[in-house]
Amino acid sequence: MFKLSQIVDVQLNERKVLFWSWLYVFVLFLAYYTIRPIRDELGAAGGVKALSWLFTGTLVAMLMLTPIYGYLVKRWTREKFIAIAYRFFMLNLVGFAGLMYVATGDVLVWTGRIFFIWVSIFNLFVVSVFWSLMSDVFDTEQGKRLFGFLATGATVGGIAGSAFVSAFSESLSQYSLLFVTILLLEIAVRSAQQVSRLGDSELQAVKKHENFAGTEIGGGVLDGLKRTFQSPYLLGISGFIL
Repeated sequence: MFKLSQIVDVQLNERKVLFWSWLYVFVLFLAYYTIRPIRDELGAAGGVKALSWLFTGTLVAMLMLTPIYGYLVKRWTREKFIAIAYRFFMLNLVGFAGLMYVATGDVLVWTGRIFFIWVSIFNLFVVSVFWSLMSDVFDTEQGKRLFGFLATGATVGGIAGSAFVSAFSESLSQYSLLFVTILLLEIAVRSAQQVSRLGDSELQAVKKHENFAGTEIGGGVLDGLKRTFQSPYLLGISGFIL
């Protein structure tokens, strides 16, 4: 009989949180890899030469949105922030689906360019929010044991998303794929809520933080950068990614 403890060093009180965390990151990457082919197709439709400008636009948009992100996380609780932010993205997808359905010519080209930038921001944002939640729910010792297993959720989600699009690309329209992504994001919201709530009740490491799910996230725009340079562990991860 298969046991989770055979592949990951997980304690009994961590299993529920680990399950919901794995499901959370799985559906995030499943959602991203479902819409990424649409992003690439629409981005290329505007001309290959325009792609470099789209990446520049992504950078500029991220710089503009970072202060807003810092402002909101100081004032909203974790559950509220994740739910509102993800559902805002879901509403965006409804708007893009409508535009893609009715737009033609230059309007469709510009819709594709905006969507290209939007998907890039979406991917960076939702993944960073996920790992931010994980770093708060699990302590350092738990992270070293469990984060590798959580990373498999991202890998499996990416593979599943690519396989899903390949299998149904001819039978499902772009609009249908966008609505599938909306459904997946709602599952991600529900999973994040479970992780946050179980973090209070199941994990000994976070019991000392009263009302974890109901506290503000906190932090400022540059706090993450400061924390990275103060931690050799985070610097090592950053160097590996770069």
